[in-house]
Amino acid sequence: MEELERAGFQVDVNESLYEMEEKEVSPRNIPKIMKKPSIGISLNFTNHLYDLPMLKTYINAYAPTRACIRAAIEKAVGKSEFKGKHNDTVWCGRWDTKV
Repeated sequence: MEELERAGFQVDVNESLYEMEEKEVSPRNIPKIMKKPSIGISLNFTNHLYDLPMLKTYINAYAPTRACIRAAIEKAVGKSEFKGKHNDTVWCGRWDTKV
């Protein structure tokens, strides 16, 4: 959160799916979470896209270090260019992660 605020974002922490499900198990919980425009930034697990194929933007930052977090935010807001190349494993073998 600190790095997002440092970049000028107002950060609100919402309930996670798990917290919502603890209160009430409901098929409406997932759509509630996905209402907000979202990007995914993975800090340690390159295959998170497998669990979140509905995300339109997904960034693999590879490590939970301040440097990686800052670099991911700079790229997400357009202050830094993406230079790396992906390999086909990022699609997790699923067609819906490419849509």
